[in-house]
Amino acid sequence: MNALVSLAWRRRVWRRLGLAAAVLAVIPPVFGALSLRGADRSVRAVSPPGERSGSEAIDSDEIVATLVQANTPREIKWKVGYRKTVIDDLLAKTREAARDHDPDLIVWPETAAPIRIPWEKELARSVQDTVAELGRWVLVGTLDAKVLGPEEYEDYNAALLFTPTAEVRQRYYKRHLVPFGEITPFKRMLPILARLDFGQSEFTPGREATIFEGPKGARFRVLICFESIFPELAREGVRDGAGVLVNITNDFWFGRSAGPLQHGDMAVLRAVENRVPMLRCANSGLSFFVDPYGRVSQVTPLFTAGLPTAGVRPRAGGSPYTRHGDVGLAVIAGLLALGVVVGLAKPAAPGRADVAG
Repeated sequence: MNALVSLAWRRRVWRRLGLAAAVLAVIPPVFGALSLRGADRSVRAVSPPGERSGSEAIDSDEIVATLVQANTPREIKWKVGYRKTVIDDLLAKTREAARDHDPDLIVWPETAAPIRIPWEKELARSVQDTVAELGRWVLVGTLDAKVLGPEEYEDYNAALLFTPTAEVRQRYYKRHLVPFGEITPFKRMLPILARLDFGQSEFTPGREATIFEGPKGARFRVLICFESIFPELAREGVRDGAGVLVNITNDFWFGRSAGPLQHGDMAVLRAVENRVPMLRCANSGLSFFVDPYGRVSQVTPLFTAGLPTAGVRPRAGGSPYTRHGDVGLAVIAGLLALGVVVGLAKPAAPGRADVAG
């Protein structure tokens, strides 16, 4: 578009190039409108169980999901003396979600449980007892660790999927860690970096790309925090069979800035790129649902507690981008580069001075 306008200005050929620019400007909104006209509803609002009419009956291939936006203050979240308080609050909200919304799946945000659930037996038991009591699938954002030897272990930023019988069915460990926030990069190459203290955690990157299998056989891929900004991670998950993307995050540290909105927008793009629904559960917002066409619903305000709920139909198969990745972009870039080379190699037309001489 910009190139056409520039060319029209330089060569004063407004009519033809202006028409071309107008056509290019109209194509995207027209294509979008036509796509949405025939778009199915993979995400829809659902009423509480006692208020659902016959037309709101839950289909056999539809899962009802509730997102637990706990709004746990960071001032207490990581303090040892408040661990039980934080867990008790999460469990109370989980009971409320089960009672008021009757969901198939309940989702907690990133590191919602500030403990190593498999290790800290008393608090872990309270989580498992509640899950078993409610009989729900619960995806828990928490910490995890592996023992490597005496006084040696690896810490992970994790997502654990509990079955309705409180068994930990599957785990996912975050693979893309935030530099200087969750990991110190290049510390093996430059050991002096290991001495720097930014107040950062030192997690170990995960190695496996887990596809979770939850209620009604729904398959989904979890993206933890800023993993939602990497298109290749979402694409890989959908290509491997995920019909839903789930983004759990803790954006509390952004404060009331543009950060939570921008971070949320990245999640919307991942859903549209792969034509699958997205569930986004954030500790302090923004939590919401996205359908395969980028329509966002059930958005929670920042820094409030909430339990947004929706019916979601997994949608396997993906999009051309899922199947072919950035091939189209590479072809366009190659054609542009070829055009530049041809343009530079083409002999310049004689100017007026040359003609007059």
